[in-house]
Amino acid sequence: MVTTPAGHLEAAAPSPTRVPSADPHGVDEVRGPAGAAAQDPTDLVVPPWRRVAVAISVVSVLVTIASYIPTRWTRGGLFYGGGEWHHIFDVALESSVATTWSTMLMTAGAVLCGVCAWLVRRQRTGAAWPWGLLALGLAAFAVDEASSLHERLPLVVDRIGIDASLNYVWLVLGIPLAIAVVAGVVVCGLRLPRTARRLMVTGILVFFAGAIGVEMLTGELVTLAPDVHNRYLSELIHTEELLELIGIGIAACAPLSALRVTPRRADPGELRLVVVGR
Repeated sequence: MVTTPAGHLEAAAPSPTRVPSADPHGVDEVRGPAGAAAQDPTDLVVPPWRRVAVAISVVSVLVTIASYIPTRWTRGGLFYGGGEWHHIFDVALESSVATTWSTMLMTAGAVLCGVCAWLVRRQRTGAAWPWGLLALGLAAFAVDEASSLHERLPLVVDRIGIDASLNYVWLVLGIPLAIAVVAGVVVCGLRLPRTARRLMVTGILVFFAGAIGVEMLTGELVTLAPDVHNRYLSELIHTEELLELIGIGIAACAPLSALRVTPRRADPGELRLVVVGR
């Protein structure tokens, strides 16, 4: 009972009590007066995935700009197209800062998805295979980016004997592969937390908007408007690469958004990493 300023007696609201989670690896719940579960805001620390996504996007834009400027620089010297600076940052070269940055993002995403798969399996809070499949997919992307396997697709098309009407022959296999990848990401995303699902699907769609969409547009311009193609080829290439970098950066943040840092129930002084459920 508590005494109000007017001198009346009222029943004091019972303070929330902590109830251990039924899951041996789960997070303790805080139950209020009505017995409803309410998460203690001091229990979970959400990684700053939004800031990470913004930082990745900013770096991707800067890398693309560093590659684009030399293509329009006509004064010669260090920054002219084909010069030393351009060779370092050129997005069209496989051994450049842009390619290295892209490979790093894919590798980071694969590692984080693998961590999520391991944690989910250890905590027994859901299916681990979606995270594991995404980890393998991003790892395959990283291997392809580092070794330029996709550049060999035209040779595969020639050996198969496909009559391709596209100016970029590799798209004959690239488009079906992209559709299969997007379908697989959507299927896996149905088993992920909402934010992680949105980030992963959005990232992959943005990635293929550049890798497939802009590439198809560039190829069509070769036939339909060769003058436009030649005039704006640099802009098309850099738009494609920028979409790929931003898209894979968003996808890499998906597993980060599903992670939480929380104190251990047995020893609040120790922290542990958990994966939120759907």
